[in-house]
Amino acid sequence: MEKKKKRLSGVLIFLIVIVLFLVAGFLFAPWLKSMVSTWARKKVVTYVADHSDYNLTIDSLSVEGFSTVQLHGVKLENKQGKKEFNEKNKYQTDWILFKTKSIFFNNINWKNWYYDKGILLDEMIVDHPEFDVYRDKRKPREPYVVKPMPTYFLRNSKQVLTVPIITIKNGKVNYEEEVSNGSGKVSFTHIESSIDNFSTDSNYIKNHPDLIMNAKADLLDSVKLDIHYKAEIRSKMDKFTLKGNVQSIPAPLLNQFLEPLAKFRMKSGFIKRVNFEMNADKNKATGILDMEYENLRAEVMSKKDPEKESKLKTFIANAFLRDDNKKEDASKGEFKKGKISYERKKNFSIFNYWLNAVKSGIFTIVTDVDPEKIKKLKEKSKK
Repeated sequence: MEKKKKRLSGVLIFLIVIVLFLVAGFLFAPWLKSMVSTWARKKVVTYVADHSDYNLTIDSLSVEGFSTVQLHGVKLENKQGKKEFNEKNKYQTDWILFKTKSIFFNNINWKNWYYDKGILLDEMIVDHPEFDVYRDKRKPREPYVVKPMPTYFLRNSKQVLTVPIITIKNGKVNYEEEVSNGSGKVSFTHIESSIDNFSTDSNYIKNHPDLIMNAKADLLDSVKLDIHYKAEIRSKMDKFTLKGNVQSIPAPLLNQFLEPLAKFRMKSGFIKRVNFEMNADKNKATGILDMEYENLRAEVMSKKDPEKESKLKTFIANAFLRDDNKKEDASKGEFKKGKISYERKKNFSIFNYWLNAVKSGIFTIVTDVDPEKIKKLKEKSKK
């Protein structure tokens, strides 16, 4: 009986609040909205500063109707600058700066939040987001710690959150790694992406079991990239499929990322396209990869003098490289398909997993060396 009274009193309070908002909407809505928005913005900014290593700034927060919240001029950054941040951290750690023009939370279900303490909204739109990520790879990696897959977090989160549609418009990501002989940079621009069925609610997941992401972007400002990701949220093996294609890459364009990190440079060549498809879980990825290219040549830089080419290493590298892989030669049996086979390093991110799985397929095309055979030979030599 006591519980029913508390429940009824809670409902009554909720109804009174709604009525007050409706009355306020007719009498002095602009003044009330401005006051509530300012108070909410300050609360969010203070909370982030007090409970994290980041500072958050929001130029403005507004409420449209009763269920749509808009944030404008959002910026989230580490409290320390890059130099101070690196000095503070013993191991490799990402320094992050995030900013965006606006974020829209559409049709927030306040009733669900009041009764179930869960967050439910129809859609989130992030307009012109930009991520700057920097990592100093001269530092050692942290002791082995397993990094769970995204679907693991959705299954095991204690916070109930459901956003059926997340839309990213005109995004940008700048990633930089510092190594002993310089830095490697890669950028993704004009990112257009949708993420469907983002939820930690087990009841919602029963009817919408797959997390789906579709994304398009320009790699290094000019290379067209298209990615399709589908993951089984309820799978304890974190099963997923990943499909993608990359169009028209002048091989030397990759040097701004490859050369400082691997002492390896593409001298010539044109990659017409790369198509791949893989099935994977939290342990291993397998699949196929098509890559059509021509006139591929590489050079390896000297370890002592990074500006000079190592003639011997370059000769050896090119001896193993297949110069061409053309679709038109398929009838002659000379067009080679790549085999994706990669065991995940569980202390690395999922993006590292994706990248290395794709690289494993590329490796089987551009060289005449089978990585699976090399692995088996290494295992035998250890016995």
